[in-house]
Amino acid sequence: MSQSVVDGFYEVDFSAIDRGAGLLVIEGNKVRGGDAQYVYSGRITFLEGSTFSIDLKVASYAAGARSVFNTGQGVFTLNLSGSFRGSEFDATGVADGIDSRATFLARGRKVKSIDLT
Repeated sequence: MSQSVVDGFYEVDFSAIDRGAGLLVIEGNKVRGGDAQYVYSGRITFLEGSTFSIDLKVASYAAGARSVFNTGQGVFTLNLSGSFRGSEFDATGVADGIDSRATFLARGRKVKSIDLT
């Protein structure tokens, strides 16, 4: 899958113990995003075909923030793997830095290209 096809803004729904939604930006090997309580920053590695892995640091910024793992404010890392299907992706993974055995699930849909076309 070519990088120019992947680069863009993605609307993302995610869940673990609770559910959430946010915006993710993929540009090159960088991944950035946020939602109403957390910001995300990390790197994507493209594997074979349409598969990928993402290491994403997640940090709270809102007072009283609660993660989808039902944890309070703080910082943790998501280790995700997934695949693209056209302009959508699915990913699963786990969180390092918090006490939870819940699996993180995410589904993203590209809403705009990086150049906003």
